[in-house]
Amino acid sequence: MSDKPNTRISDELALHYHLMHPGGDSAPGDPNAAFYLDGLYHLHYILRHPWRDGVSFSFVHVTSPDMLHWAWQPTKLQPAFTGHGMFSGTGFLTKEGQPAIIYHGQASGRNQIAIAQDNRLSAWENPYAVDPKTTAGAEPNMYHWDPDCFQIDDTYYAISGGPNPPLIKSRDLKNWTLVGDFLRHELPDVAIGEDISCPNFFPLGDKWMLLCISHPFGCRYYLGYWDAEAEQFVPERHARMNWRRPAQPIYETNYRDFFAPESVLTPDGRRVMWAWLTTLHEEINLKSIQSLPRELSLANDGSLHMRPLRELETLYDGEPLILRNITVTPP
Repeated sequence: MSDKPNTRISDELALHYHLMHPGGDSAPGDPNAAFYLDGLYHLHYILRHPWRDGVSFSFVHVTSPDMLHWAWQPTKLQPAFTGHGMFSGTGFLTKEGQPAIIYHGQASGRNQIAIAQDNRLSAWENPYAVDPKTTAGAEPNMYHWDPDCFQIDDTYYAISGGPNPPLIKSRDLKNWTLVGDFLRHELPDVAIGEDISCPNFFPLGDKWMLLCISHPFGCRYYLGYWDAEAEQFVPERHARMNWRRPAQPIYETNYRDFFAPESVLTPDGRRVMWAWLTTLHEEINLKSIQSLPRELSLANDGSLHMRPLRELETLYDGEPLILRNITVTPP
């Protein structure tokens, strides 16, 4: 696969501030596997090839010193190397400090792990399947879908997405055991039938945050705490991050304006996220946009605060226009 798409989007539609796939016949999508390594930010995003055979998704790799100016790198994570398509997942560091990814191996029936051979992410070890067992050694009845991996003390934990995400754990990333349900309970404002997909679980302030989507409603999040003894997330708040037009059907799968989130921790301790944007403009929609990076933090009352990435301030001159106490509703 070429390291650059072969056809550029028309100049009059090219965006100046968003990370935007430049063109070609493939359809880009979810941001995945973000890292900060040796002075560079790394981000991947799904690229679906034009023949759309269900097994040919790749991870495009881009790098940036500041999350503003991006360069496309050669695409290493693709079916010719992995033996399966690349579907949603996240990046993490091993106990030894190596960059690693956990993702769904498209058409493999399993989630997969691959470990990078260097901090440039220019080469990867062969991926292997995540094959958890119950404590009795049996095959668990669970979804294998949209995984996330995080480490607490000496233990790796992984979530597998779905209607009721299971939690598995391992000491070595090879031998995995089913723990049980990841969520202690659901919250009353979550609609019946919502799933938890594209999960990303991390500490934020004195809480833990589960950043995720549901396919009916797009990007959303939970805030709560991690019960270390029970090995379970206890959610206390839930809210949505996605527009939904009043006339839009509840299970409408088009025009999910803010979808498939991914986040990274900056060297100065900021939690920064992206999401996949779709639009009503056919040409731009087919080429895909990643949202402007936004910083996540907790307010004094425990609610979520978001602000545009502060590096964006370097792109304009003069005094900023500040608007306060504005209620925003979908069009």
